Amino acid sequence: MESRKPVIERGTQLFFSAINEDKFPQECAERLYGVKMNDPVGRLVYNCWVTLVKYAGVASEEGINDAMLQGRMPEYFEGLVQALPLERHSHYTYSLIERKLFDSIPWDRDLLAKFAGTFSYESMEETSASHMLHRACAEHSLGRNNSCPSCRFQLPKNLCIGGSYAIDSCEKQLETRLREWIISGMCDRCVMHYHEKDPLILLDDPNGQNRMVQQSSLEPLNL
Repeated sequence: MESRKPVIERGTQLFFSAINEDKFPQECAERLYGVKMNDPVGRLVYNCWVTLVKYAGVASEEGINDAMLQGRMPEYFEGLVQALPLERHSHYTYSLIERKLFDSIPWDRDLLAKFAGTFSYESMEETSASHMLHRACAEHSLGRNNSCPSCRFQLPKNLCIGGSYAIDSCEKQLETRLREWIISGMCDRCVMHYHEKDPLILLDDPNGQNRMVQQSSLEPLNL
């Protein structure tokens, strides 16, 4: 749980920031919160979150983080909406109840199960990955431990060759992990600043000076 908690907390911080700044949430993470901006119900859910966070003040980052760790995000969200006093309802929250749309919310249940620690390797085998890793970062991380540097999926120990992990040996295992949502789709060592189209990435300079480069200029490792 300790390895999942910081990622969940950071994602919720960004989700709340988007709401408070009247911006759309990150597309790679929105379905963790039942949001999907190109779907009518998903858009309605986003506006419900705006009501719950900004106007009714009943949703908290801590509450969402706990619900995600406990594997009850859909129940948590529905509970907040159902418990709203009449005077705090918006058109959006009222519509969700009136139209009985809770079962139609586009939750990413596989990824929610991953963060709750209830997913299994068998269920992962049929799920393709969608994020990409900066090759140098992946090699660096896999050379030190046996977990995917982005989603933290533990790789089998027998892939270790001479005390380090060979990227080519790991690709088959990495391809089976759950879809990733960490900021900009890159692993956390690479991420410095989020930008939807072309994030800035912090790299170590050989001379000891850090430098920022655009993601598009890096050689991607598509997994």
